[in-house]
Amino acid sequence: MKKIFLLKLLVLGLMFGNAYAQIDIFTEDFWKVASVDTVARIDDVNATDEYGKTTLMWAVSFSDKVPVIEKLIEMGADINATDEYGGTALMNAASINELVPIIEKLVELGADVNARDDYNSTALMFAAALNDNPAIVEKLVELGADINARYNYGWTALMSAAYNNYNPKIVETLLKLGANASIKDDHGKTVLDYAKERKYEKFRPDLYKLLQEATSH
Repeated sequence: MKKIFLLKLLVLGLMFGNAYAQIDIFTEDFWKVASVDTVARIDDVNATDEYGKTTLMWAVSFSDKVPVIEKLIEMGADINATDEYGGTALMNAASINELVPIIEKLVELGADVNARDDYNSTALMFAAALNDNPAIVEKLVELGADINARYNYGWTALMSAAYNNYNPKIVETLLKLGANASIKDDHGKTVLDYAKERKYEKFRPDLYKLLQEATSH
C-alpha cells in the first residue's frame, strides 16, 4: 500500500509539474499576476518567445512588482539581452510600463540607458513616442539618457513625441528638460515642421506656440 501511495504522489507531482511547465510565460496575463514565488519556478529565465523577447522583457512591460524584476535578474536574466530587432528590456519598459520604479531598478542593476536597437532608437525615444507618463521621460533623462540623440533619418525624441505621442505633456517635458527644437533631420525638417503636419496650429495652438518659440532660439 505504501508503494502505491508513493507512486500516486509521484504521478500527481508530475501532472502538476507538467501543468505548470505548460503555462505560457510569454503573455501579458501571466506577468500581471506573477509573484516572486511564481518567477522562482521558471526553469530558464533567458528563454525567448518567437520574436526573441526574453522573460525579463515581458516582465518589465506588464508587471508592477519591482521584486519580480529583481528576482529574474538574481536568477541570471540578461538585463541587456536584445530581441530580434535589437530591443532591450529597458526599451520595452519605456514603451509600455508607466511605473518609474521599474525604470529606476533596471538602470540601477545595469541596463544601458543609451543602448540602441537595429533602428538606432533608444529607450528615451520609445518613451517619447509611446509612453503617456512624462515622469518616465524625466527619469530616463535624469539617469543619463541623451535627450538629443538621433536615430534613423535623423529624428530625435522630441520629433518622435510631436509626431507620435498624443499626450502633449511629453513634448512639454522634453522641451523643459532641454531638448533642442532647432535640430534638423535628414530631410531638413525640424520638430516644428512635424507639428505642422500634425495640425498643431489648429488642435494644439498653445503647444505649437511653445515649439515656435523653442525653434527660434
